[in-house]
Amino acid sequence: MRAPEPDARFSWALRNGAHVFALSAFAVAQPIFDILGQNPEFFAVRGSTAKEIVAFALVVTFALPLGLLVVEIVVDLASRRARQVVHLLFVGVLAAAIALHVIARNGSLTGRVALLACAVVGAAVALLTWRTAVVRRFLSILAVAPLAFLALFLLSSPVARLVFTEAAAAESVALKSRTPVVLIVFDEFSTAAIMDERERVDADRLPNFASLADDATWYRNATTVHAHTNHAVPAILDGKLPDRKNLPILADHPQNLFTLLGESYAIRAIESQTDMSPAKLCRASKAARFDPGASDRTGSLAYDVKTIYLHLLLPHPYVDDLPPISTTWGNFGGEEAQESKPASISGKPTTSIPACGRAICSFASLIRASRKPALHFVHSLLPHVPWLYLPSGKHYGGDVRVIPGSESGRWTGDRWLTIQARQRYLLQTGYTDRALGIVLRRLRATGIYDRALVVVTADHGETFRAGAPRRSVTRENLADIAFVPLFVKLPGQERGRIDDSPARTIDILPTIAEVLRASVPWRVGGRSLVRGKRSDRETVTLTDASGRPVEASLDELVAERRQDVAAFASLLRGGAPDSVYRIGPHRELHGKAVGSLTVRRDSVSRVDLTEREILEVVDLSTSLVPNYLNGVVRPSTEKPLSLAIAVNGRILATTWSYESLGKTRFSALVPEGALRHGSNAVGVYAIDDKRGRVVLRELGSSDVSYALRSDGSALRTGDGHVVRVIPGALTGQLRVQTPGDAVRVSGWAADVPGRRPAEDVVVLVAGRSVLVSVSPTGAPS
Repeated sequence: MRAPEPDARFSWALRNGAHVFALSAFAVAQPIFDILGQNPEFFAVRGSTAKEIVAFALVVTFALPLGLLVVEIVVDLASRRARQVVHLLFVGVLAAAIALHVIARNGSLTGRVALLACAVVGAAVALLTWRTAVVRRFLSILAVAPLAFLALFLLSSPVARLVFTEAAAAESVALKSRTPVVLIVFDEFSTAAIMDERERVDADRLPNFASLADDATWYRNATTVHAHTNHAVPAILDGKLPDRKNLPILADHPQNLFTLLGESYAIRAIESQTDMSPAKLCRASKAARFDPGASDRTGSLAYDVKTIYLHLLLPHPYVDDLPPISTTWGNFGGEEAQESKPASISGKPTTSIPACGRAICSFASLIRASRKPALHFVHSLLPHVPWLYLPSGKHYGGDVRVIPGSESGRWTGDRWLTIQARQRYLLQTGYTDRALGIVLRRLRATGIYDRALVVVTADHGETFRAGAPRRSVTRENLADIAFVPLFVKLPGQERGRIDDSPARTIDILPTIAEVLRASVPWRVGGRSLVRGKRSDRETVTLTDASGRPVEASLDELVAERRQDVAAFASLLRGGAPDSVYRIGPHRELHGKAVGSLTVRRDSVSRVDLTEREILEVVDLSTSLVPNYLNGVVRPSTEKPLSLAIAVNGRILATTWSYESLGKTRFSALVPEGALRHGSNAVGVYAIDDKRGRVVLRELGSSDVSYALRSDGSALRTGDGHVVRVIPGALTGQLRVQTPGDAVRVSGWAADVPGRRPAEDVVVLVAGRSVLVSVSPTGAPS
């Protein structure tokens, strides 16, 4: 076969390029532009510049079709027929992707049926392209669509406000005040989370918040003005009620706390989900921006866009295996920022380490005494999801981004799963208290604390009501989301007090201005908290997901919060910090030795305990404590099982099983002190209550160890079975990271041609298994 003439090659390259250009726009560019164009916060919280956004849009529009066209040109050098086959293959795959988007959006088909239907559509489009000139001409005409999508994204969508940002005009104020200002904003933090049954700060669980309360005024009934960070934090910083059209950037909030104090104060600020501090004023701190866990911002952006795209592309149940995207604006991979290694970790077992996560130690390092007064500001994503931190400063592993019982931003009707979620949240609240302690100690050590104005608050709360939205506001969960902690320690204040009068987070900026004797040169919606007593009654109003107001009187919401605090305090049976672990069925079993109870062997049910191997080599000198135990019970059961979890022969947790993705799963947290250095034995027992007499059924373990044959042809299991290894049968990716002394293994494995994810993932080092994992979500991890 003779090679085509140069002009003929140019002609078919132009035609084929138009085809893949058009189809890739509908398959990839348009869905991405559609969702990100309506959510410009995705770029705003990263501080993306106009050039970066334009570059991103150009890559999404042109990279894939150009890559496919280059492949066709290279193949054409070898064979024209092969090039034709490759082109039709590309056309079919892109057409199938378009069909998959449509099916995933309307939910008409699921599972393999959806994949098969899309494959049929793709094959049909490829066949018509091959045999019908009209279809080829139509695809060529559609080549203008990508340019239209690109123009709409950059010029007409809300993202255009980031691309064509006007210079922010702000006015600073000359101040004579020398008072240092410290403003700490936590995230997703409800007032109820710090309360004991008397509605006081729970000093047993949260000693550092209690210490602050001893010196400050606690506005116990303080409420936020918005349920989402991108509006709630800017409202704190500019003192205005939120405008839904505004983004959390300087251009939309040119007058804010940073610009107000910028002329007279040094600005030392760490923003995590806003970009409101002018670069010329805030040289210290863009160090911990939105994606602190990524090796670089571009890499994280690519990963997050890929995750969003797969959520748009995959039908149920495959989409359930992806990291959730409804809880944050990014970093969907769940990697945490690893700050400097704590000096206390020296290879010897330790019970606690500094709570440096999520910008806390970076912020503490910015605090220093200086001649020029300073504004110290941090917005820390604590105790925001993902929940993985413990009050000791350490963390547990597993798929921590998954929240059992939460689906598409709404709690299921399983109340036990919401209780377990709240347990994880309260443990992370304990970590948040430890983080606050680092900052308070730093303030005292530098001599700033006594003479400073210190404000500690949060952007919004969190709810744990079965059947309710987790974050979107309804009348049912308004009390949970509206109330946020607000502590104000005035300069020289030494005695704490509780103020139950109405207060809002937009009152913070006017309060700071009054203490510093500054005149705010713009109209604010809040009022100073130190200017006398205000009315005892006030209506609390937040907007729901559609922008409609949801409101109730403050008295009603206080009563609802009181009931919630009392109910959960009785569940915990308050007191010691470890009381948060004593939840679940048959709590009378907690702490009992298995040998003192009636135990029978279950010959049918088996347990796959996730990451059992880690429990064999626990290293208490590291920051990882594998006390979050979860797994699968086989065979599946129709009704929830009441389970007891024993560690080293003593029952330390009880739980109920739940159904997810067709499997019976369970999870439970045991106290950190339950694990010992080295090997730990974990047993799982079904609890049978026969007329008030408790009998435990020991569930056998189906976990086995593996060893790879020297020739790599098979795995030999610990019980003597042989599993063949077929080269190329599985495709996957393995990521290994070493944050500090820990080793983090993550990735995926699947039979891609068969469209089947791997159920079990075996990681081998030097030919022997070190990790055999079944993800809590069913996704290989």
